[in-house]
Amino acid sequence: TDNQALITYIAASLKNSIGGAYSKSQGRIDSIKLARQSEINAEIEKKIEEKLKDYAAEVKALREQLAIQQDIAMKSLSLKVTAKFSKSGSKRTVKVTWTPSSKISGVKYQLYKSAKKSAGFKKLTTTSKTTIRNTNGLRKGNTYYYKVRAYKYLKGKYYYSGWSNVRSCKISK
Repeated sequence: TDNQALITYIAASLKNSIGGAYSKSQGRIDSIKLARQSEINAEIEKKIEEKLKDYAAEVKALREQLAIQQDIAMKSLSLKVTAKFSKSGSKRTVKVTWTPSSKISGVKYQLYKSAKKSAGFKKLTTTSKTTIRNTNGLRKGNTYYYKVRAYKYLKGKYYYSGWSNVRSCKISK
């Protein structure tokens, strides 16, 4: 066996004495350590990859839960709209203001306007504010109708609230 061959070599060739040439490391053991270290590194990398996959799945699940919560919050959000006419010089203005029932970060609003109470609404603007001053196309004697809805863009999907009440405003001057 290997052991027996080594013992015979030490006894016969070296006369039962290991000299200075063999007292220092010759690098053979370090090579074994390096080979083993690469195996250890490979095992560590594999475990890290497994953990990353677990974390990625966890993050995905949390994002899906957040999206569901945002969807629920947006659907339960209600908006109350008011509209007030004013005139300064020849400039007619309708100030449209709305109040959300709850505070949701990152929400934007779409304001729609129509000359009819229940049809013909067209988007007037999109904003993150809760007040808009409409000065375009306002004619004396006409009544305009306004409604608002909130929306939020999250993870490639839009979430919308229900429509606000429809608020009318008569242009009197």
